[in-house]
Amino acid sequence: MGGVPPAIVRFGPGHLAVLAGTAACAVLATILGRRLRGRPAAARVARALAYPILGALLLDPVTHYAHGELTLSKALPLQLCDLAAVACAYALWTRRQLAFELAYFWGLAGATQALLTPPPGPGLEDPDTWRYAVVHAGTIAGVFHLGPGLGLRPRRGAWRRISLLTAAYAVAVGLLDWALEANYMWLREKPAGSILDPLGPWPWYILGGAAIGVLLFFVLELPYRAGGGSSD
Repeated sequence: MGGVPPAIVRFGPGHLAVLAGTAACAVLATILGRRLRGRPAAARVARALAYPILGALLLDPVTHYAHGELTLSKALPLQLCDLAAVACAYALWTRRQLAFELAYFWGLAGATQALLTPPPGPGLEDPDTWRYAVVHAGTIAGVFHLGPGLGLRPRRGAWRRISLLTAAYAVAVGLLDWALEANYMWLREKPAGSILDPLGPWPWYILGGAAIGVLLFFVLELPYRAGGGSSD
């Protein structure tokens, strides 16, 4: 998300509760999607699932204002998880293929990691912890509702297209980071305690993170290849 929100202690009781809640929401969203598949109510329910994601995204500027960080270098929704959440909400409303693929790859590769390694902070008593959890968990649940639930599938080779789109987006954000002296997408400095920690200093962690991202995208497409995923 834009900036580093206060969050729960990693793998403490609160964090484990959020992870368990996310898994439960993903399972329930899948079951709901399967039961509604092909029914007229499916579109209405999918759109309803987009509201919590959008609501949590809209609260982000309020959070930055409360923390005194409502600036161009802190509060723009340019992190990849922001885009994954927007793509997921749009896919829930429209079932557009590209929006689903963006949500699928960015959401499962990015939002999952964000939930597993949240920035440490005061815990569940902080409202922004819940906003952070709803955006990321809502994205994951939305992807499961659309994919295993309603039956949307990434096209064959989608991992390559999403990798190229991600690289192009990173270049654009990198230029904006330079202009604003910001750190969107962690392109100028890596976040503490993240998956990027073992990858060395700048710029090596960026190259290592990109390689991990491409590998994750490829792995995420494999289940659909094995099941005869759709072609272009």
